[in-house]
Amino acid sequence: MIDPKIQSIDARFDAVSRSRTFRNIVTAFQLGEKSVLDLGCSFGEHLAHFGDGSTGITITPEDAAEGVRRGLDVRIGDAEQKLPIEKAYDAIYCSNLLEHLQAPHRFLADIRSVLKPGGVLVLGVPVVPFPPMLMSVRKFHGALAVSHINFFTGDSLRLTAERAGWRIRAVRGFRLKSGLLDRLAFYLYPHLYVIAEPDPDFKDVF
Repeated sequence: MIDPKIQSIDARFDAVSRSRTFRNIVTAFQLGEKSVLDLGCSFGEHLAHFGDGSTGITITPEDAAEGVRRGLDVRIGDAEQKLPIEKAYDAIYCSNLLEHLQAPHRFLADIRSVLKPGGVLVLGVPVVPFPPMLMSVRKFHGALAVSHINFFTGDSLRLTAERAGWRIRAVRGFRLKSGLLDRLAFYLYPHLYVIAEPDPDFKDVF
């Protein structure tokens, strides 16, 4: 008999494998050939698609153990503390984490140091729609989940990243391969991704 918990985890891995949005991101930034630091990686369902030398960080020991069981480099760590890593990466992937953090500005400023020169940040966050009346639409309900302590719109997400030392390349939903068409649908997406690189002129005020 299949363990229901393992079956549920398998379903998460399968859902990521079938995700058009995730596939578009991996393809656009060649993440399958790059070393990626996956922050808030859970069981490693996204990490499994990144290149050699990739590492996942989760705060939950049970999740880390399951990721390791599946042959992934998943480590236990708190994203708002010193990370358990000893190198820099080609890319940082961080999705569905920023809205849970006590200090998102500090987090975004700190992770600049673990990115190689020329590297890219992919930061995914559920967003509050504009106009706010769209919150009545079911697909936007996730932005107000009870475990969230930070709430972003597409515009405030961009500003948060900029003020933490990131130069923004794009803010998109990545449902569509065409960057132009995807940007036109900006306000229709319940989940947006900031694509950014470190701003060399940034001076942190803290």
